[in-house]
Amino acid sequence: MAAPAFAAADLQLLQDLAFVAAGGAYVAEADAIATGLARLRPGAAGPAIARALARLNAGRPDEAVTLLQADLPGADAHEQALRQSFLGLALQLAGRQAESRRVLEAASAHPAAGVARAMLGQP
Repeated sequence: MAAPAFAAADLQLLQDLAFVAAGGAYVAEADAIATGLARLRPGAAGPAIARALARLNAGRPDEAVTLLQADLPGADAHEQALRQSFLGLALQLAGRQAESRRVLEAASAHPAAGVARAMLGQP
């Protein structure tokens, strides 16, 4: 069955709600919203990032790392750079600094990797 068509504003609202849930460490709620959004926007990093941030905020960084290490089929370079930036953050919070630095350095060259550059102290 094909996914229903949603306006861009509706998809943005769903993503915003997933991040609100993630910010409050509402893991189940963030997962429910983000999983649905991932079906509507395959290849988008936002749903995986929201799910991972929920776990980071719940004090479960190893789970966040696992989510962000998963393949993101259909993702373009922009989406991959976003995902890698947050993977670097999750690795750092999981106490895996050397891995974090390697991931952040690899991602930092892409314009979408502002998080990676900030964590490395780059402009």
